[in-house]
Amino acid sequence: MVKIVLSEVKFQDVLTKRLYHFIGNWVGQHYSERNVSSLYTKCMDQTEIYRNKETKSQPKESIETNIGTGGWPKESNFYGHRVKVVPARSLILYTFPNRNERGRLTGLFATSIARYSSGSNDIIPKQLIDLTQWCSLNPHKTVDRKIYNLFFNHDMYILAYNKIKSNPGNLTPGIIHETLDDLSNEWIMETIKSLKDESFQFKPGRRIEIDKRNGRKRSLTIAPPRDKIVQEILRMILEAIFESNFSPNSHGFRRGKSCHSALRQVKTTFSVSSWVIEGDIKKYLDSIDHHILMSIIEKKIFDRRFTRLIWKSLRAGYFTLKIYNNSISGTPQGSVISPILCNIFLDQLDKFMESLIKDFSTSKKSPRLNPKYQALMYRKYISNKAREIHQELRLIPSYDPLDPEYKKMVYVRYADDWIIGIRGSYQDAVQITNKIKKYLSSELGLKLSSEKTVITNIRTDKVLFLGVRFFKTHANNLVRSSRGRPMRAPLSIRFEAPFDRILNKLNTAGFCKGVEPKPKFVLMFNTKDQIIHIHNSILRGILNYYSFVHNYGKLVGLVNNIIKGSCAMLLAAKFKLKSQSAVYDKYGKDLKGKDNVAFIQVKYKMNPWKFNIKENLDIVSGLFTLSKSIASLKDLKCELCGSDYRVEMHHIRKMTDLNPTVSYVDKLMAKALRKQIPLCRSCHMKHHHKD
Repeated sequence: MVKIVLSEVKFQDVLTKRLYHFIGNWVGQHYSERNVSSLYTKCMDQTEIYRNKETKSQPKESIETNIGTGGWPKESNFYGHRVKVVPARSLILYTFPNRNERGRLTGLFATSIARYSSGSNDIIPKQLIDLTQWCSLNPHKTVDRKIYNLFFNHDMYILAYNKIKSNPGNLTPGIIHETLDDLSNEWIMETIKSLKDESFQFKPGRRIEIDKRNGRKRSLTIAPPRDKIVQEILRMILEAIFESNFSPNSHGFRRGKSCHSALRQVKTTFSVSSWVIEGDIKKYLDSIDHHILMSIIEKKIFDRRFTRLIWKSLRAGYFTLKIYNNSISGTPQGSVISPILCNIFLDQLDKFMESLIKDFSTSKKSPRLNPKYQALMYRKYISNKAREIHQELRLIPSYDPLDPEYKKMVYVRYADDWIIGIRGSYQDAVQITNKIKKYLSSELGLKLSSEKTVITNIRTDKVLFLGVRFFKTHANNLVRSSRGRPMRAPLSIRFEAPFDRILNKLNTAGFCKGVEPKPKFVLMFNTKDQIIHIHNSILRGILNYYSFVHNYGKLVGLVNNIIKGSCAMLLAAKFKLKSQSAVYDKYGKDLKGKDNVAFIQVKYKMNPWKFNIKENLDIVSGLFTLSKSIASLKDLKCELCGSDYRVEMHHIRKMTDLNPTVSYVDKLMAKALRKQIPLCRSCHMKHHHKD
């Protein structure tokens, strides 16, 4: 046992102190006294990395922060959440679990692990972290730094590559047959060189048409995958600068915000409303004026080399049927930077709405009492029919819903979908709609769709927003006042899952006909575990999205019956069993049998506040994922021959494409559970030649 004296150590923070005590009590049992000091040094270096300070080059086996493969586990990748998944040789020294989360550790790892690189600096550039922190502290100041120089930092490309590398769509070529496969360090250096002399040009995208629900077409532009790396760097820098400027009423494509955060705001703020304006901008993505957008960006950013690069991305153009089209207006749907550019553009609408809310809403704290309610209250106390009058009182609002001196307005936006709640008259709602229509037309060059922009009374009708219907409840619940007396609770917002839309999607996808399940035979050639995985993911996705609706129990019964029935019918066809009951007899109620994967067990209990939102997400940590695949682009070595000459990344679309029994490369990837692996040019070509 190695005795370690800690009394003379000066701890800089709690993290360092905990690391020292942990190593002293545990690692000292397994290491000699000579090695303990080196472990202390490594842990001190690790605390500096966690503080996002610049570090010197790390050795090949070092303690370093993971930054890649993040996000919640999916059905196809059901392992880990922001933690290292398959470390080659690891010694976990300390973990920092997030105690607010259940089940999985979501904190940073301090690990000693074999790396491909022979040495690297801190992967998150200090300039980007400083820029993010400065902009969050000074949201209204203009950025006068030379932010274009961030494109000369090699680590920015690794960050961007790690962000988009696992997306199967990035193996889909644009107009040129160039994907992330064969990507190498040489390409990064050539790109940096072209950006330095400003000769870099974005290549035109390939535009396709996608069917919409109303029978019309939606344009989708497929950009060259390697251009997406540069676009991702653009997106990260723009997000660092503008994120602190965005309105709290904006929820689309932002860190820590989602459809659920928007719907939760509806639940907490729209109960005051009587009328709801459902807004729709006509062909929004295709109608954005480039000059107005760039004038907004140039007011905030002084670096003209950076803004010229944004101009290049907007004017890249696209091909349709071998015909080149120049992009005069709009942002291409499917582009990496389109969401952040749309948020920057519509932030002007958010600011205008904030001024409208300030002008429209009155300072009066509560509305006046309802005259009819007051008259009945007086009759109740002087009449001998108090019980009958009390029943009548319960049907009448105690406050005047049309008090002209008490007006309120609330607003929520998700991308180009937005709704406004108004406590006032119908004429007030019409006037607000006309003001917004005039502002969009004169200031932003956008048109409000008169067909889809409607005004709804949420006391009598339902509003559809982000795939969920909501309305104001008709019944009052009784609660206890501060004095213990029963009183009526205010009318609240009630959410419902739209069964007709859900059934329509399941019918279109081939899982049912009407409300009766049917097998989706296109999935038959998967393994039994894969079939159950696919059906589990569909069921889990629907139930997770509608986890807060008030008709959750009915939704679970309907969707579980369809998805599980479809799965059982497909397994019956695959294994030539006569019926669903034969499948359940053979494999059990959960369809697991002797295999590894079971059908999920659903719960019917409803929780109206079960919104899947992560609270208090820090801006800096939110810009990047917190774990990193061992496959990176820096100082690569071929996994087959060990060469470091012209090493490229080999990619596959999905893990099921691997055949470990035939290919040694596939065997290595399957063993590491990775969709990328570094190969030298020679080994890479030999592998593709065998395929």
